[in-house]
Amino acid sequence: MIGALTGTVRDAGKDVVVVETGGGVGYAVTVSATTKNSILAKKSCTLYTHTAVRKDTIDLFGFLEQEEYSAFLLLISVSGVGPKKAFAVLDAMPVQTLLSAIQKEDVATLTSFGVGKKQAQRMVLDLQKKIEVDSDDSGLSGDLVATLVALGYEKREIADVLQGVALQGGVEEQVQEFLKLVREAKVRT
Repeated sequence: MIGALTGTVRDAGKDVVVVETGGGVGYAVTVSATTKNSILAKKSCTLYTHTAVRKDTIDLFGFLEQEEYSAFLLLISVSGVGPKKAFAVLDAMPVQTLLSAIQKEDVATLTSFGVGKKQAQRMVLDLQKKIEVDSDDSGLSGDLVATLVALGYEKREIADVLQGVALQGGVEEQVQEFLKLVREAKVRT
């Protein structure tokens, strides 16, 4: 699996860029229009990637921000939502709008961005418990919780491990600190 790519960006098409790595290999990566415009202006980038393997194709989906990547992982955990549909949802709506709609059981907002009614209801049902921890209730960043849930941790476990811990830095640093605390707790037991 390819988890991230760093390299020089080449324009390749409507929703695809080619990221040429230092070794001279170019990877075709599906990206949103916003991501594409942002990275083409810089000419180099690092993208979080998801590798989708089917019997006849291998697709790479790229995300400039960890938050968007985590939301993508949450969406593909929903029954009936594949990588292309999850990508289309995130391309149509901001991550915070998506998470807010799920938390508030706002099916109408999801359907207004092109998600079918039954699929929107399924998203709410499957994801609401995964993202119900608000930063107001626990003091934890919603982005951090969403990332850790996408990695397979339960919200209760996250809250227990991070109780009384003041986290610094961005989501990546906070995830690393969380994993360090989990390892330390396992060593003590």
